[in-house]
Parts: sequence; structure tokens; C-alpha cells
Amino acid sequence: MTKKQHDKINNDVNKLLNGEKIKGFNLSVYDIRELVNVLENLKNKPEFINSNVKKFCDKYGIKVCKCGIGWKVL
Repeated sequence: MTKKQHDKINNDVNKLLNGEKIKGFNLSVYDIRELVNVLENLKNKPEFINSNVKKFCDKYGIKVCKCGIGWKVL
């Protein structure tokens, strides 16, 4: 992930944490907390994310694969 991508992700996550909306995403408080957890633990390869967090990962180029009823970060 490049510095520019990382900065864009952090900017959008900060918007979500401040209660702002991001066009194309309808994330609940649970989804936002899960997203923050995934981003903080990218090196540990989180094993379960839901479909809303997957959409965010897809938009920003974070690779995920199907795992049971959810997805995991590659």
C-alpha cells in the first residue's frame, strides 16, 4: 500500500469516526469499529470481516478472500 493510499484510508476512517458519511458506504457503528480493527491489524491478517467492511477494503485495494460466511484479509 502506498503512502497516498494509506493517507486516503486514514482520512476516510477519520470522517467515519467523526460521524460524517462517505459516499457509497452505509456503515453502522459496529462496521466502523470492525473496520478500524482490521486496519490496525493488517499485518496480523484478520480472519473475519463482514460484507460492509469488505466493500470498503475492495474500494481501497485491500485484498480479501472468501472464508466461511465472511472474508479474511490476504
